Amino acid sequence: MAEEIGHALAASDANLVVRLLAVHGPGFVDRGEAHTLQGWLDALPHAALLANPRLCLVQAQVLVHDRRVSAVSPFLQAAEAGARRERD
Repeated sequence: MAEEIGHALAASDANLVVRLLAVHGPGFVDRGEAHTLQGWLDALPHAALLANPRLCLVQAQVLVHDRRVSAVSPFLQAAEAGARRERD
């Protein structure tokens, strides 16, 4: 999966990167690859990250893993707002 994400980043395909990380991101944290995942998240346009509720939760997971809990709130709020939009 890392190779696919790298190719999508190299192709500047933010939509594909968002979809891949939203689905596969938690697995990278589970395997101890939170630093790699954070690099990919940092490479995305911030608006693209905030527009995807699942990806916001992935970002929050990485921040908690890195003990940066004070930075989690905006991502949880964006995830909640996005989930509300998807329901409506």
